[in-house]
Amino acid sequence: MMIYGRCQLALALLGGHSYSSSSPSSSPDDDETRTSSVIRTMILIIPTNNYLLWLTQFKPLLKGYDLQGYVDGSFPCPTHFLPDSTLNPAYVTWQKQDQILLGWFLSSLSESVLAHVVGLSSSREVWEALKKHFFSRPQSRIIFLKRELRNLRKGSKTMAQYFLQAKQLSDSLSASGNPIDNIDLQHTILGGLDSAYDAIVTALTATVSSLTMDDFYSHLLAFDMRIEAQNASVTPPPTANIAHRGPHRPNNSYNNPSRNRDRQVAFANRNRGPNRSQNRPQHVLNAQGPCQLCGRKNHVVMDCWFRFDKNFTNSAPTNSPVAYVAAPGKVAVVPGDVSEDNLGVRDSNLWELNVVATTNFDERQLSNTKIPIQKTHSMSPQKMEIFKSLESWAEQNMLMHLKPVEKCWQPSDFLPESESEEFHEQVKELRESCKELPDDYLVVLAGDMITEEALPTYQSVMNSLDGVRDETGASLSPWAVWIRAWTAEENRHGDLLNKYLYLSGRVDMKQIEKTIQYLIGSGMDPKFDNNPYNGFIYTSFQERATFISHGNTAKLAKDHGDMKLARICGTIAADEKRHEIAYTKVVEKLFETDPEETILALAGMMKKKLKIPSHLMYDGQDDNLFKHYYAAVQRLGVYTAKDYADILEFLVGRWNVEKLESGLSGEG
Repeated sequence: MMIYGRCQLALALLGGHSYSSSSPSSSPDDDETRTSSVIRTMILIIPTNNYLLWLTQFKPLLKGYDLQGYVDGSFPCPTHFLPDSTLNPAYVTWQKQDQILLGWFLSSLSESVLAHVVGLSSSREVWEALKKHFFSRPQSRIIFLKRELRNLRKGSKTMAQYFLQAKQLSDSLSASGNPIDNIDLQHTILGGLDSAYDAIVTALTATVSSLTMDDFYSHLLAFDMRIEAQNASVTPPPTANIAHRGPHRPNNSYNNPSRNRDRQVAFANRNRGPNRSQNRPQHVLNAQGPCQLCGRKNHVVMDCWFRFDKNFTNSAPTNSPVAYVAAPGKVAVVPGDVSEDNLGVRDSNLWELNVVATTNFDERQLSNTKIPIQKTHSMSPQKMEIFKSLESWAEQNMLMHLKPVEKCWQPSDFLPESESEEFHEQVKELRESCKELPDDYLVVLAGDMITEEALPTYQSVMNSLDGVRDETGASLSPWAVWIRAWTAEENRHGDLLNKYLYLSGRVDMKQIEKTIQYLIGSGMDPKFDNNPYNGFIYTSFQERATFISHGNTAKLAKDHGDMKLARICGTIAADEKRHEIAYTKVVEKLFETDPEETILALAGMMKKKLKIPSHLMYDGQDDNLFKHYYAAVQRLGVYTAKDYADILEFLVGRWNVEKLESGLSGEG
């Protein structure tokens, strides 16, 4: 990260002299005396990853010793030689002092930041490089910092630690050119406190506009000390079968809506270790009856500690299976028997919940009704935690393959300008250039466009994957940011091809539009089982396939003289390649992190025979529409069985599957 926690800096204390940038007339002897002054070692306590604090430490030092001219350019390096070709003493002295400054800077940087200044030879170059690096952060980094600040919770941290962490995130955003207003920061800090702080939250919420950060912090600290004192004086009475939290305050996550942004992750965290009482929520929806799983009172099965423990056996007597049906028109959860099978545990990594939309069912009707199953969790909390732990990796390695909107091409860049007086002439030129395209080619292009236009379906599928799903539709997790931005970039593909085909005048747009509506309306089940391993493997194949398909249509368009269409298809293919790289990197990381699960997912997807989304194509009339489309694809050689085999060979090699040795069981 940015700065070491404790770094030793050799500070040249100039013996009471100043080395002023405004004193070019200083004699060489005086300069030599100054640069040969005593070197002392000082310890600067500099928090990690905070450029603003680093800057705050160094600016007074530079100003105090009149050295700021070296880094701001106001005292440039003197000429190397004097007019008589002799070495300029002022040059020698300047270089010595500049190298001392350079040494100060470099000794305060961690290895990760040193990589950004390798090869720079002056203090000014390093100064400017750091400023550019930290004040010109990519949008992905800013999004990540905002997400970290938004999701920050006090938890078991002290108030001082919690406040400092929030302030550091705010400072990092300021350093990136996105400062957070103090009032907004105070509201964010209050939002991260649990219900034990409700009194102070209520009081401060009404007064934040008139409080300085120092006063705000003082109030929080005083209240926190009061709570600590009260907790220390309370001894829990002895009780049986009740787990106490000790001195920690309850989370009360169900009482605080701001703490429920990611219920899925909360369950995973609660079930990670054997000490179940440590993080147990104290308020559980006012449940009074016995839990359907363990038989104990004051909680429901959704919040039972044994919910994910397949080895748990309830020794208490249980009632016969009961279907809990909601009011007509509502959604009912049907637990039935609380045995492992009926709780939805099919294997070590499959969790299901039976859900049914009820109308006027009675229990007898419901017992004879086949209940549709909606997958809610395909993975155990331990597997889901893997994807949570990879969020930082995803931010650094996936978001880099997205482009800022302002740097992205748009469909209008390739099409006739609708606002131009020459629009009709440009449309005529487009139609003239595509008139030599064979009908088979237009069938293939229309099919490619229809597939691209079904993006709402693909986004829904990706958002169903455990561990990476976007629960709110606006999550700032790197996975969610990627899925939305990827969808936005891909959306241009179908839009551009749609408009091109419309302007070409050679296709029945009404039938195409109906086909798109049918395809999106019918949805798609790629048999992922909500498993992100399956999802990322499938999407790696799909992005590779579309890259090849669009690339081949570009070549064919060029062969038939339509250079504009060749450019369109080639540009889309380049996008698909960029997205392919991102998805294959995820799978490569999964092979590194969890090779067993990843190789089983790859084998499973191969057995299911991957199908392209367009196999569901239907226009309301022709049940064999996809067969006609695929026959044209084969005739033109746009995408063949050989291409599929080549993709498989390419990805297996890309992921080094044949070299996997460690971390695999017999099944793997």
